[in-house]
Amino acid sequence: MIQSSKQITKLSFQGLANSYAQLFLSTNPITGLFIVIASFIDPVAGSCGLAMTLLTNAIAYLFHLNQSKIQSGSIGYNALLTGLFIGHTFTWSPYLMLIILTGSILSLMLTVSIENWLSKKSLPFLSLPFLLNVWLLKLATAGLSSLDPNLNELYVFNHLYRVGGEHLLNTYLSIEQIPIPTLLMVYFKSLGAVLFQHSLLAGILVSIGILIHSRIAFTLSFFSFLSGYFFYQIIGANMNDLNYSFIGFNFILSGMALGGFFLIPNIWSYVLALLIAPSIAIIGIGTEKILSVFQLPLLSLPFNLFVILFLFFLYFREKAKFLHLTTVQFASPEKNLYSYQNKSKRFAQYASFKIRLPIFGSMRISQGHEGKITHLSDWKYAWDFDATDAENRTYRLPGILVDDYYCYNLPVIAPASGTVVKVVDHVKDNAINQVNLSENWGNTVIIQHAPYLFSKLSHLKQGSIKVSEGEWVEKGRTIGAIGNSGRSPEPHLHFQLQSTPYIGSKTLNFPISNFIQIDDKEFHFKKNGIPKEGCWVENPVPNKLLAEAMSFTPGKKYTWQLSENQECEIWESHTDAYNNRYIYDTNSQSYLYFSNDNELFESLSFYGNKNTLLFHFYLATQQILLSFYQNLCIENHLDISEIYSPTQRFFQDWIAPFYLYLQAKSKLKYTFFDDDIQSPKIGLEGIVEPNLLMMKKTLFAFKLEFKQAQIAAFTYTKNNKTISASCSGN
Repeated sequence: MIQSSKQITKLSFQGLANSYAQLFLSTNPITGLFIVIASFIDPVAGSCGLAMTLLTNAIAYLFHLNQSKIQSGSIGYNALLTGLFIGHTFTWSPYLMLIILTGSILSLMLTVSIENWLSKKSLPFLSLPFLLNVWLLKLATAGLSSLDPNLNELYVFNHLYRVGGEHLLNTYLSIEQIPIPTLLMVYFKSLGAVLFQHSLLAGILVSIGILIHSRIAFTLSFFSFLSGYFFYQIIGANMNDLNYSFIGFNFILSGMALGGFFLIPNIWSYVLALLIAPSIAIIGIGTEKILSVFQLPLLSLPFNLFVILFLFFLYFREKAKFLHLTTVQFASPEKNLYSYQNKSKRFAQYASFKIRLPIFGSMRISQGHEGKITHLSDWKYAWDFDATDAENRTYRLPGILVDDYYCYNLPVIAPASGTVVKVVDHVKDNAINQVNLSENWGNTVIIQHAPYLFSKLSHLKQGSIKVSEGEWVEKGRTIGAIGNSGRSPEPHLHFQLQSTPYIGSKTLNFPISNFIQIDDKEFHFKKNGIPKEGCWVENPVPNKLLAEAMSFTPGKKYTWQLSENQECEIWESHTDAYNNRYIYDTNSQSYLYFSNDNELFESLSFYGNKNTLLFHFYLATQQILLSFYQNLCIENHLDISEIYSPTQRFFQDWIAPFYLYLQAKSKLKYTFFDDDIQSPKIGLEGIVEPNLLMMKKTLFAFKLEFKQAQIAAFTYTKNNKTISASCSGN
């Protein structure tokens, strides 16, 4: 019961704070606090807004609506706006309480209904519920003698004197009479107008809240307002409309929403924020004339119409080149940007379908993309594979027979699962230095892996093909052997990807996934890439110990004993409703989302306490190849918001959409493998390294030890302090 009361109190507080912060696309509680204070400059408006928010959230809780939505403020902020409008329009009375109750119920129903309708198109509902609710209430209450107009704006001095005496009144007057340029005055009053507070002080408080929340949001709010301000001057519109008829804040909210919330902030999103002013103004001027017929206020209609229409328009693009939609919303332009940049670097060559090398063991790429011998023109995106000895010869002496060649008769495997659509197996193998130009491709297998994605394997050995047309083959199945048929003066395998099922089709530039490239005897892991001509490559050889240790089977528990303070962290492995896999720390309620395709373990994202073992494990295991190659090094870019503190990022935040001077990487090295039959052990070690203007400094170093089919130990050193943890799986 006590625990339940605590949860309800926490839910109520967070839901209330976030409802205020959501007005400016934030979930920062400090921002919410500043907005709360600003809303009470007019006490009736502030009280009505607070009452409707609490009431709406309470009703939502009683009807068992999604608690995460209540907590995030998305349920309550439209009710807050409605309450602020009602309090701004009417003074306190028993009848007003009835309006607040009715408005709360309507706000909740409208919010849930409109959200459900627009979410099917992946569109936000913004403040549409508020607009419809206010218009209904405005029409319903027109002419009611029981509701008196709110005259607090006329008597604000009396109110301030009653609340805080002469000192508060003088403070307010000194702020309101600050000699600042008209442009800034109108900007601040436009911010205050979001809360129906026509006060310089309210706008200053709101601007401070926005600045605390996000430097990017703050600059966007000002630049988008600036654009609207000068556009109004150019067309000769009434400048009083900018702060007294709510036109001004439509520019601000639209710029913030499109410049850095729904779109990843960059130079083009800033350009967009500057260029949308004419559209916002036209929508505002035009719709205001229509609404005036019914004596309805314009409010945030231009903001809602333009943002929703523009986002809907973007969904029909065939390619996103300049403006990138936010796919994971962190309610922070900086976090959205840093996460996007990190994902872009880590997964820059992401392949929608994974194609592996079609070979067993290590082989040399004798001719790669745009090879000067035959990989030309429409057939330039292809690879030829062979093998050489220490003398760089492709054959054993004397090298006059096909059997003398190292790669001849080596197995060829399916690079991915699919259906065999073409088989040619009748072409004789050539004698060395002879070619068959009439049957150029020789013995060939073509496999369809996906719509418009085929692989073609050519110059196979006659009679070696083990599949037939129409047959389904699994990735890694042997389909034939390397031969010397077709236009092939010596044995090799030709491999290409193409979009059509024909022999002789044009090649397709498509990456290979999860392969090892050997340069100067050093191993390099490539998650996705184009193998280079002259390099040796191979598919990673699975390591049973690493595969079992990093499996994190759903439902399994892991107890970590920390030597530093004898505390324990208990991790649980789960899968959510969308088949996303994650590790949950029961103590700190933190989450580590990961992927594991049985070849590669990747830590994808972390939510929770950054002082935990789980967070440091997340940084250390950005990529774990489930194979062992001595001294293999794997580097990954890190999200700088997870490495640098808000203080360290403060100046970076201002220019982040245009230039990043903060960087961070994790470096992992495969150090030892004790291949003991009874108890094999593997050791990995690495560092997390921030990079400030090319100055590198180790944030922390770590070691991972694997044995007995699990992670046996994880140790990291940070700030000259070493934390060691041993694990036991249940």
